[in-house]
Amino acid sequence: MAAPSIPVPTQPSGSLDPDVRDGMEFLRGGRFGDAEVRFRSAMARLGELPPLLHFLAVCVINRGDAAAAEKLWRKAIKRDPGEAMLHYNLGGAQHQQGHVDEAVKTWRQVVRLDATHHDARLRLAAALTELERHEEAEKAYRELIMTLDAVGDDGAEPDAVAHRWQLRNMAQAGLGYVLFRLGRPDEALEPFNAVVSALPATAPEWPGIQADRGLALAGAGRVDDGLAAIDEALAVKPDVAALHHSRGHVLFHAGRAAEAIASLQRALELEPSRADTARLLGLAREREGDVAGALEAYETALKARPDFTEAVHDATSLAVERGEYGRALEMLKPYLETHRDDAGAWNNAGIAFLMLNELDRAHAALKRAHKLAPNDPMVLTNYGRTLTRMDRAHEAAPLHRRALELLPGDPRLLGHYGDCLLARGHVAEARTAYESALVSDPQNADARAGLDRLQSMGDAPSAPQA
Repeated sequence: MAAPSIPVPTQPSGSLDPDVRDGMEFLRGGRFGDAEVRFRSAMARLGELPPLLHFLAVCVINRGDAAAAEKLWRKAIKRDPGEAMLHYNLGGAQHQQGHVDEAVKTWRQVVRLDATHHDARLRLAAALTELERHEEAEKAYRELIMTLDAVGDDGAEPDAVAHRWQLRNMAQAGLGYVLFRLGRPDEALEPFNAVVSALPATAPEWPGIQADRGLALAGAGRVDDGLAAIDEALAVKPDVAALHHSRGHVLFHAGRAAEAIASLQRALELEPSRADTARLLGLAREREGDVAGALEAYETALKARPDFTEAVHDATSLAVERGEYGRALEMLKPYLETHRDDAGAWNNAGIAFLMLNELDRAHAALKRAHKLAPNDPMVLTNYGRTLTRMDRAHEAAPLHRRALELLPGDPRLLGHYGDCLLARGHVAEARTAYESALVSDPQNADARAGLDRLQSMGDAPSAPQA
């Protein structure tokens, strides 16, 4: 988002102070350092008037100190709490610092103060989208469109009319995107088509909107049309990473992972810090059987965004599956230090510890995962596996049974339950569990190993053939 705009709510009372006059001239000319000196001088003599605090905040935010600007706007609001423009700019400072939740609250306050503050409504809806609060964003975009449509153009200045239509186009585009994200791509096409028809292809925002329209087309089952729309956007702006990501997204979800890889790699070449692109590249490489490349891509995503939950789950699940337990734990350690309530991450840590035979640590991790997700069948079975390995199979049995209630017939769960039954001496039941697992998955290594153990005990027939 751009830095907040610089209109003033009111002029300081009395004749215009020379420092204020000069500061405003410097501000209009983009000489923010010189303007700041003048405004501080004026404030030292005139006091902390809301307009002076606002002018000063604009100078400060434009030299990159959003936190200091936020403090100044808060001071101004304390003295003039009903001025919507001050709240609007405060929201901009909060957003610039990454405090998106706070910005949402602030922009909601702007709308309460001034229902026709269309710019605040747009930023509110965009921020809700950024937070993936898509139902709220849909409502905010629809309210903005309705509010804009209630404004007539008669007698309005040409610039005001143009700005209104620009806001309406952006609102329509935003609405289309959130409808797509809500899994309603057919509905999304109506606002997207309206915007694409209204905007010339030379408009700077057109390629991004056309690419989002391509996502909706693909989501509605028109994959080739979606790719064509994205390619039209790329023809206008070939060096925009987000457009290449969109193309890769469509190809991946159309089952064309090999083609998706090239687009996603190009997106990362243009913008290496795109964590979502790196994660999708990892998924595409994994689907193509390139496990090493997938792990590398997931790790790239985590370097860009260490708290990227989905990438942590993807990367550590794959590392565990590949037998790289130490690598999985290296990725999990910093994440779990700040995400103590992520059951999936604790589950993966528990499996890694279990496979490294660090049973006490596996027990602690899986006990926590079970507390957080008591009805997750994989957590239940892994917790049970650990208890069985700790010679506590009698405690493990109800966990395995509960897992199979939640996911009946799953061969992984049956194989682990067989181990638990065998540890308790229930040989016949263990054999039944192993054989049932192999009916669904003839390659189930746990079940085959269990039957081999039984056979070595002279108590089981050969494993069923595939």
